[in-house]
Amino acid sequence: MGSIRTRPDNGYLFMDFRYKGARFREQTAMPDNAANRKRLEKAMAAIEDGIAAGTFDYSSFFPSSKNVKKFDELNGAFVMRPVAANVARAVAAPPVNGDGPLFRVFAGTWFTEKEVEWRKSHRISTRADLDKVLLPRFGDKVVSQITKADILGFRAELSKVTARGKTTPLSARRINKIFGPLRQILDEAADRFDFRTPFHNIKQLKFRKTDIKPFSLDEVRQILDTVRPDFRHYYTVRFFTGMRTGEADGLKWKYVDFERRLILVRETVVGGDEFSILLVDADRESAVETAQRLVIRLAEPYDGIRSPVSASIGIAIYPMHGKDICQLLENADRALYVAKHGGRNAFRLAANRAPAPGS
Repeated sequence: MGSIRTRPDNGYLFMDFRYKGARFREQTAMPDNAANRKRLEKAMAAIEDGIAAGTFDYSSFFPSSKNVKKFDELNGAFVMRPVAANVARAVAAPPVNGDGPLFRVFAGTWFTEKEVEWRKSHRISTRADLDKVLLPRFGDKVVSQITKADILGFRAELSKVTARGKTTPLSARRINKIFGPLRQILDEAADRFDFRTPFHNIKQLKFRKTDIKPFSLDEVRQILDTVRPDFRHYYTVRFFTGMRTGEADGLKWKYVDFERRLILVRETVVGGDEFSILLVDADRESAVETAQRLVIRLAEPYDGIRSPVSASIGIAIYPMHGKDICQLLENADRALYVAKHGGRNAFRLAANRAPAPGS
């Protein structure tokens, strides 16, 4: 049975089949993608049908091939010449190089389709990696033109980037996390626009797992005896339940079952939480003044101890930024996102968005 295979040196497709015990290979100038494979599979099916029926003529499919002489020698002087112009045209047709939108456009589509499946914390972290890392590098490239070399080069560059707040490069674990969305986006684009994913045979980086060295019970008691009183209950829960930081921060009373002695993990908080404040009869100046006070007060020491708490605030004003609560929250959220990525501990006013006529 014949097959469609790929040359490892250039990535082009070739046809591989047997006739009367002899092996035949025909090279093409077609890159390996779904459209070209489909075209050659049709040609291969016609070849196999012709071989089975005894009517296969090599020169009808591959008129310029050196294998025509080899085929004729196998068959002697008598050679069948059926018309196979449609298959020959398929083999000789210009290769399909794939097409598609810019990476930034398709990444936006992918994110919109996938975010409904994610928790809020994952949505925020994925959005941040897209905007800060992936879009600056691949945003203006057509998805089908991003190559394996592009991806491997990008990974090599990331391995030399200094991690935020550290003096060491990004870890293999962090690079793998950045590459997760990139792989999913390009794999999905390849499926939709019929090109071969550039992530073929690219594996995740290996990393050494960290050995866990837990506190002893005496060390735990010593910490609880010396920690700030308002944090003691929090750390007691952390030490004796094994809950992760985001799980403990997202814990609410309704998830604590005292009768069955159970704590249910139902919500997590990563990178802080969000709240909405409604100011009645407030204009732009009073909203900005309130935001300034909140940022300053939250940064002040608590009970004489400076706590690493900061606030990023987005402001939306009725009716300038929306005529209903949904529009206002959406525009406030956009402003909040700008404040976060502008360095945090700041506030931003929503961009002026005039309501649509009749809205």
